[in-house]
Amino acid sequence: MNEIQPLNIAPEHNIDCQPMLYTLKGEFEKTVLLMRFSGTYGYGCKGNTDARYMTAMTHASIAFADPDALVFDFSKLTYEWGDAMAGVIAAGCERELETLVIAGEMAQEGLISLVDSEMMMEPSEVVFISLESANERLKHLLGAC
Repeated sequence: MNEIQPLNIAPEHNIDCQPMLYTLKGEFEKTVLLMRFSGTYGYGCKGNTDARYMTAMTHASIAFADPDALVFDFSKLTYEWGDAMAGVIAAGCERELETLVIAGEMAQEGLISLVDSEMMMEPSEVVFISLESANERLKHLLGAC
């Protein structure tokens, strides 16, 4: 008989995930899933395992919370380069959710480059430096002004 072993989806790297929910208030209340990731994303293809973990956590959180929008908080994540990160960000788009990214100093340059050159999106419409600025964009996108 084959040996059955537990599956550990957490990567061997230092990536922590903290899914959170909040309500964007305005004319209409909208539920926003905030996926807060911290730690160090592996450089290049060394980040593929990190991306798979981040994508899995995001899909599970979306399925559980059924939000109106998705915000990734990478303000405490170190990210330089790795195309698989595009799949993480696309997890919300696959579910037709407005998806924005908060980038800290240790990830901003890499994320802007990824969004622009790999995802063919306008970084100024996707990547923000704070939750407040991302929420202003979400209010506009969701009609929650």
